[in-house]
Amino acid sequence: MRSTAMILGGILAVSLAGNGFQLYRQTRTQFLLDVEVKRSQINEDQINEFILSKRNGFADDTSALEYAKMQGKVEGIISLVHNASPQSNEISSIWHAGYQRGLEQTDFVGEMNYEKGYAAGFQMGTNENMKAIQTILKSGDNVKSAIENFVNNQAKAIANPEKKEEIKPSK
Repeated sequence: MRSTAMILGGILAVSLAGNGFQLYRQTRTQFLLDVEVKRSQINEDQINEFILSKRNGFADDTSALEYAKMQGKVEGIISLVHNASPQSNEISSIWHAGYQRGLEQTDFVGEMNYEKGYAAGFQMGTNENMKAIQTILKSGDNVKSAIENFVNNQAKAIANPEKKEEIKPSK
């Protein structure tokens, strides 16, 4: 008697699990069917509206734009329902390619700005070195005192940026 009850309990458990799985599958299938019916209705409404607007001579850019927006919305809903990857959707893949190109362009502009800044800084440094050498050569002093004088004058110019005086060599 006990084994018969166990067997009947097992059969009941398997039956409940099978029925639960069937209910899940049926619910999912019904949901997908409802989505497809709605998509079909939306497309039919859009086509009817488009034909009506063409027929009545109201064909302007805004109706075509609205049609394209709705078509994209429908494609987005379908992609979401079917768990489609962004690469398999044509519009999404185009968007992602453009986004990636934008990122690459941003990196390129950053590199160009760095190179431009580096070149400008190098040129300024070269100009300052040449100015220092000319000042030293014009001073007539020995090299050590001329360098000390130049450094002191540069320190004064940095401390007082409002006073842009010509640095005069010492004699």
